[in-house]
Amino acid sequence: MPLYEFQCPMCGMAEDRTVMLADLDKEQKCNDCSAPMERQFPLEAAFGFQPYEAYYDESLGIDIGGRREKKQTLAAMGYEETGDRVKGARNFDKHAPHHVKPLPPRGVTLSDVQRATAQARKDKDEQRLYGEKGTKAYRQRRRMDKSKMVHVNTRVG
Repeated sequence: MPLYEFQCPMCGMAEDRTVMLADLDKEQKCNDCSAPMERQFPLEAAFGFQPYEAYYDESLGIDIGGRREKKQTLAAMGYEETGDRVKGARNFDKHAPHHVKPLPPRGVTLSDVQRATAQARKDKDEQRLYGEKGTKAYRQRRRMDKSKMVHVNTRVG
């Protein structure tokens, strides 16, 4: 049976009790004053379970939903985390507390950033090959390149 900590709100007495899971919701009485005791959140669990609130990381440009996700994102982007891993690079300023709060999630994922990066790379390669997009020279080079591809494909096939 699990061990739970209970504390009396009237007299302040704290006591560890072994309680069956089925009886956990039943009222526990204080041995000193017979008042109903409140179950306390175990301190050991606080160190094992650390809640993580999702936030928007402005340096990475994406939402982070957990420590593991942040670690995987950094690895995927080729970055390494340095500095204070708990509070990040944000310095506390008591005169401007609005600057130190995490930003709310914006709905941007790692795959969104990777798609945008791949598209930008493709556009840059196209510009290097064909010139500025929307110009007459661009359309002619592109048309020539596509006709060569079709011509080569029809010969092989």
